[in-house]
Amino acid sequence: MTQQWRRDVLPEIVAQLATRPGHEAVRVGLTRLIVDGLGRQVGGVDHEFRMPLIGGRADTLFASTVFELKSDLGRELPDVLAKLPDYLRERARLTGRPLGLGIATDGATFLAYELREDVLTQIGSAVHEVMGHGVTADEAFRRIESGEVGQRYGGQTDSQGAAF
Repeated sequence: MTQQWRRDVLPEIVAQLATRPGHEAVRVGLTRLIVDGLGRQVGGVDHEFRMPLIGGRADTLFASTVFELKSDLGRELPDVLAKLPDYLRERARLTGRPLGLGIATDGATFLAYELREDVLTQIGSAVHEVMGHGVTADEAFRRIESGEVGQRYGGQTDSQGAAF
């Protein structure tokens, strides 16, 4: 991500997502963050990925991360908690990678989960302007670019060290 993109585009995307713009707009914003912000190929992001063994569809997949997109996360959290463990297990089975990260979002709130001893466990959260405990959107992307996130979730980084 260039400094200009970080300065000019990232705040615009974050502001749009903070309005809880609905399922499709969250999908578009998230895809822009992954493709434009992280420089990934559009083909590396899967949408509405069918998982027939569990009878559902994951909203968005990126490497071993499963995203559940909601219109109102507060209201739809029980659905996330019911489906996300199966999606994480199935994604690991299909990719042969270790269990990945699950992120539920309505654009304004991001909740991060992983399976620990087969129990879905929340490991982080981000709300509107901040990503986690006082970490700005810019800092969150710095951590992703540096490989810090990828190293925690299976050590998957590209040749430049960025997580994927």
